[in-house]
Amino acid sequence: MWARLDLSNLGEVVWWAGIDQAPVWLDLARDFTEDWTHQQQIRDAAHRLGLTAAEFIDPVLDTFLRALPHTYRDVPAVPGGNVWVTLVDGSRDRNWPLVADPTQGGPYNPVCPDQS
Repeated sequence: MWARLDLSNLGEVVWWAGIDQAPVWLDLARDFTEDWTHQQQIRDAAHRLGLTAAEFIDPVLDTFLRALPHTYRDVPAVPGGNVWVTLVDGSRDRNWPLVADPTQGGPYNPVCPDQS
């Protein structure tokens, strides 16, 4: 089903990422994060290990980071200032800068791993 979609077309609004229509790939990524989150809740309730391997957690984190410009939209930013998001999970540290840049649709723009 997904193979037939043009991922660059505009799809549904992803409310936590902004008020405009989002690319289809972001809408699909949103679906993935929702499924992953519910899976984690079920696993937690059943005292089972979570889906934390890089193949699962990396796309989830990348998708969640894309919400930050909308989340930070009302936070005053110093031009050129940064906010760092750091995840320490025991096996590796991951860092993402949120760079103050009003031209990117909000005061902060995440530099996601595929963009750096």
